[in-house]
Amino acid sequence: DCLRIGRDPASEVPVNLPGVSWAHAELRLGANGALCLRDLSSNGTGFKDASGGIARVKRGLDVEVPEKSLVVLPLKVKAATNAIESRMCFAVELNSEEPPPDPLEEARKLQPQLVREVQAALQEQLAQAPAPAPGQPEPSAEPPAEPPAEPQLERAAPEETPEAPEPKPAKEAEDATWQPKVEPFLPFCPLPLLLGSGFPYTVTKRLTTLILILILVPGQTKEREEKDEKEKKERREKASKEAKVKESKETGRSGRSRQGRRS
Repeated sequence: DCLRIGRDPASEVPVNLPGVSWAHAELRLGANGALCLRDLSSNGTGFKDASGGIARVKRGLDVEVPEKSLVVLPLKVKAATNAIESRMCFAVELNSEEPPPDPLEEARKLQPQLVREVQAALQEQLAQAPAPAPGQPEPSAEPPAEPPAEPQLERAAPEETPEAPEPKPAKEAEDATWQPKVEPFLPFCPLPLLLGSGFPYTVTKRLTTLILILILVPGQTKEREEKDEKEKKERREKASKEAKVKESKETGRSGRSRQGRRS
C-alpha cells in the first residue's frame, strides 16, 4: 500500500544522495486506485510529465501522479554541486496485475480443442480404413444380431413294460407257503392236585397264586421277626429301669434304717 523513498536503509527505495532526506517521500494508492505521491522532505519532490516540465509536489498532500511520468528528488540542489549528479529520477508505471487463471476456465477452454482433436483422429482412421467391395454390406458399429434360437422338441421317453414274474418251482412254492406251527406253552406241574377244569388256564392261575404266596410269606416272616425283636428289646429296657428304681428304693430304705439305729 505504501512505498517509502529516502536515505533510510529500511526504505523500500533507498536513495543515498546529499539533498535527499531520511524519509523523503511516499508513493501510495489512493481511494480511486490511482497512484499518489506525498512529499515529506525539506528539499522538495517533483515529477516530470510528458511535456518535459517539472511540477512541484506540495508537502504533506497526496498528489496524483500521471502514468509514465518521472519522479524527481530532491527538487532543490546547491549551486556548487552538479544538478544532474545530485538529482535522481525514476519512472513510474502502473501495470495492472492479472489474477491467476482459474483452472476450471482453463479446462473449459481446452475441452473444445480436445473434442476437435478426437474427431480429427477418428476421421483420419476412417479415411485410412479400406473401402468395402461392391456388393458387400458396409460394416456397422453395432454388433450383428444373433439368430433366433430354434425350438428344441423334447423327446418322449419310451414306455417301460413291466416284466412278468418267472414261475417258481413247486418245491420253492411250498417252502414259501410253509409256516411253523406254534403250540401253546404248558408249564410243568408235578402236583396232581393243581389239575382241574379249564386246563391249562387253571394251572397257570394256580401256579401264579402259589408263587405270590411263596414271595409274600418270607416278607411277612421277616417283618414279624423284626417286630418281635423290637418288643423284646423294649421289655429288656423296661425291666432294667424297674430294677434300677427298685434298687434305689431299697438303698434309701437301708440308709434310713441305719440312721435310726444310730440315733
